Amino acid sequence: MHECVFLVAELLLGPHVDPSARSNQAIRKAAERGNIHNVRLLLADERVDPSTNGLVFESAARGHADTVKLLLAHPRVDAAAQIDEAKRRATEGGHTEVVQLLDDHKQQNRSHRKFNGLPYPENPLNRRITPVVNNDCGWQTTSIATNNRPSYGCDNIRAHEFTPTPRQFSHDVTKIILHKTTGAGDESSNRQFAILRLTCNLWKDIAIYSPGLALRRLGIESAILHQLLLDSFTHWLTERDLLLAVIGGHVESLRFLLTRTELDPSIEDILLIGTASKYNSTEIVRLLLNDPRVDPSAEENCAIISAAGYGRTNTVQLFLSDPRVDPSARTDQGIRMAASRGHTETVRLLLSDSRVDPSAERNSAIRMAASMGHTEIVRLLLTHPRVDPSAEDNQATIDAASGGHTETVRLLLSNPRVDPSARDNYAIITAISGGHSETLRLLLSDTRVNPSTQGNRVIRYAARQDDSQIVRLLLSDPRVDPSACDNEAIKLAASDGHTETVRLLLSDSRVDPSVRDNYPIRKAISRGHAETVQLLLSDPRVDPSAEDNVAIRHAAEEGHTEVVRLLLANKRVDPSKHRLICSAAASGHAAVVKLLLFHPRVDAAPQIPEAERYAELGGHTKVVQLLHYYKRQMS
Repeated sequence: MHECVFLVAELLLGPHVDPSARSNQAIRKAAERGNIHNVRLLLADERVDPSTNGLVFESAARGHADTVKLLLAHPRVDAAAQIDEAKRRATEGGHTEVVQLLDDHKQQNRSHRKFNGLPYPENPLNRRITPVVNNDCGWQTTSIATNNRPSYGCDNIRAHEFTPTPRQFSHDVTKIILHKTTGAGDESSNRQFAILRLTCNLWKDIAIYSPGLALRRLGIESAILHQLLLDSFTHWLTERDLLLAVIGGHVESLRFLLTRTELDPSIEDILLIGTASKYNSTEIVRLLLNDPRVDPSAEENCAIISAAGYGRTNTVQLFLSDPRVDPSARTDQGIRMAASRGHTETVRLLLSDSRVDPSAERNSAIRMAASMGHTEIVRLLLTHPRVDPSAEDNQATIDAASGGHTETVRLLLSNPRVDPSARDNYAIITAISGGHSETLRLLLSDTRVNPSTQGNRVIRYAARQDDSQIVRLLLSDPRVDPSACDNEAIKLAASDGHTETVRLLLSDSRVDPSVRDNYPIRKAISRGHAETVQLLLSDPRVDPSAEDNVAIRHAAEEGHTEVVRLLLANKRVDPSKHRLICSAAASGHAAVVKLLLFHPRVDAAPQIPEAERYAELGGHTKVVQLLHYYKRQMS
């Protein structure tokens, strides 16, 4: 619940959030569901209009007594207009506590004197307040007296002479409210404080965090406000408020909170210094470092590691100046994180510290920077004598190639320690895998790289990737043989239906598309790659009737209608070699059966009885109907 309230508070502080959107739907939903803390937050926001949504009777109808109580007490809610309907709905729902609240409120309204529609909070001290006009906060009291009767009005002033606005309550009235809430429970205190926040402009920058106070936007400029806090509200403060001040970057709030001896900024639950390091506020970090209770090396120096990971260079500088901080903690995790995330200036700063080892964890920093394409960081790291760019068998170059980071690869290739042919030229394989043609071009320009290694594995791998640009690039390299391994490249490309790759390979005289009894076209046919089949049929070296016209039989069995149509149009194919109609009927391919039945090159009549039997056995009703229709047409 508290996390949800905190999120709502964060949203309300955002510059682009309008809590009154959709006719103040947010507060209506909160009231309906009894989310009292969110209702309180929304009531404290002047943009929200709580007078238009029937909040009291919506809450009453659902039995949310605490929410009803809050709404009845709030000066911006027109409760009187909703009392009768609210009571009716609460009675229907059997919510006796809510009914009692509503009755009590009506009774109080009859006995309490109102001032401009805004009742004073009940004064337990039975004090009489005598106001005079004051230019700072509206008006202030000149005397507070105790007598035997409660007085909620103001002596020596009439409503028609002075009509106070929400900001025109005095500091003394404010203090009375504070004293009253000190002895009340959290619910009552928060309700009264929400009213207080609306009544005095000095409290406008304070946000409520239930059940305590989150001094998110506190201004300590006012000595009176400071004293009020000291006198009345510090018992509500928790270490959570320290954390909220840090997250919000509220320096003065944090400065005040750190003076409270009952708050411990060093407790592990909030890890204040670690949280502060994530945010770009050196003043916050400096405040914490100056507090003797705060240990910046806590949790294995997580603060400087976090600051480095977020690229907070100025904050890292502060930590480096503190002798308690070890920038090499956790095997130099700080520089490794900064390098992987591209924080160049942070890396530069850390490299200037002799305690930092950029080669830690098997040169992890340069490997991660290269894999992410952070070229300038790689350049920085290469200047350090302990950094080895060839670590882990040239992993940095391989990772940079895999990500297509051409400039990073170029920088690494300029270093004599780097071998781009490591792991049997694995860098070019990773470049091909990612489709990075420019990176591949750069690698091929290096004489150490051999694209023909492992039986021209590179061209075979590229053929399967279906990247015509990369295949074209490889074919332009005289070291590459596309016919290697019994023309494996075109077999793979045809099998997978990579038509453009097949076209490129066919244009190379070294490639033989008829290899292994026309394996490429047979494989393309069996898998239904009609466009690839059409391309292969255009090559005179390809024979689609190979192996006793087995290709068309496979196409019929698999239901590849367009492929069957292409093959029937080729005179080299003999459709009478196999009982194609029977094969298609047995598999239930009605479209293929229809094509074959009415094709002039197919002798359909002798196949009808057997085809009917296969279709009926397989339950292929549509095929059976086609065959019957054909028989009727022929008769």
